[in-house]
Amino acid sequence: MKNIKSPKVQYSKEYNFYIKAKKRKNFLIKLIQIALLVSIIGFWELLAQTGAIDTFIMSSPSRIFNRTVEMFATGDLLHHCLVTLYEATLGFAIATIAGALIAIVLWWNEWIRRVLD
Repeated sequence: MKNIKSPKVQYSKEYNFYIKAKKRKNFLIKLIQIALLVSIIGFWELLAQTGAIDTFIMSSPSRIFNRTVEMFATGDLLHHCLVTLYEATLGFAIATIAGALIAIVLWWNEWIRRVLD
């Protein structure tokens, strides 16, 4: 079988200009999003360092980062992630089963349905 190369497609100048403008716009949006995220985290850190917010209730980004690195190094981070995943899954299952049971009871019993309505 022959290796056939497809001919190079030539686009119009307007289309090329449109694509470049779209890429520039997307790049600018991503740059602004990153700058906004960095600004919010920086402002949060500043508020935590100056004592404007209680770091016991709302920690600082630097403390969160340092603790994450520390937990990753000791292997505790994976353990805590798995425990959180287990608890979230268990909570979802309990809520789903309880919701279905309540729905069945409300469907079967008009008096309870009307009282709780």
